Amino acid sequence: MTTLEIYQEYRENPQKWMQKHLAYTEKEIMLTLMKLAQQQIHKGNFAAKRNIQFIQITPEELQDGITKEIKKQFETLQKDFQPKEPTEYMTRNEVAELLKVDLSTVWNWTKKGKLIAYGIGKRVYFKRKEVENGIIRIN
Repeated sequence: MTTLEIYQEYRENPQKWMQKHLAYTEKEIMLTLMKLAQQQIHKGNFAAKRNIQFIQITPEELQDGITKEIKKQFETLQKDFQPKEPTEYMTRNEVAELLKVDLSTVWNWTKKGKLIAYGIGKRVYFKRKEVENGIIRIN
């Protein structure tokens, strides 16, 4: 699933998205508990391998371990979930207004390649980011 799809899913139904991802987190918690249990089994800290009993671990240590793993999972989710901003298109008039120039200047800059124009039918559009990036530093 792409970042854009995740963002669209979130925008359509935030509650459903949160339930889905909280369920994912609950699965991660269970996997973490299983990993901790396996580590304890290998260390010989379980009385029996069929019944899970935490020996030599306090409830606070268990809670800390789970909390750290949840934080790690949320950080990973936040890094991966960076919603993309939709492309904002501007008309020639909006570009001229933004840059405080005449329409003929916008046309000249487009012909010289300083601005990149996009069209559909007879309409001409410019991407706002490209217009802003076209402004260069003088000093």
